[in-house]
Amino acid sequence: MPNTKNLTNDLFTVRLDTTGTLNLGEPAYGAVGSWVLQISGTFSGSLVLRKKARRSTVADASAPTTHYELFHSGPSTAAGTAITGAALVKVPCDGCDLIFDYTATSGTMVVECVPLLG
Repeated sequence: MPNTKNLTNDLFTVRLDTTGTLNLGEPAYGAVGSWVLQISGTFSGSLVLRKKARRSTVADASAPTTHYELFHSGPSTAAGTAITGAALVKVPCDGCDLIFDYTATSGTMVVECVPLLG
């Protein structure tokens, strides 16, 4: 099944099971914002987070990698650090589109995404 993105209220649920990129977009469309991501599922694969200026013409796969904060340990990770298991992360994303760059091996990674505004 191809990667999918569904919206229910303020929660996007993304299911990743195919190698490729998926542009989640900007959390606040012009306002200060971040994304909170709850990662779960039974999967073997890796997710690298990328960002580019909102609506930029840069190809999603060419956008620079970005850092994120793990809620359980606090400090930011280095840009390009892959997520390979269950996690709860925050990604500052002011004026930027967030891009999931997923490498699939088996199973499905489920990413529940909540925008934080302000």
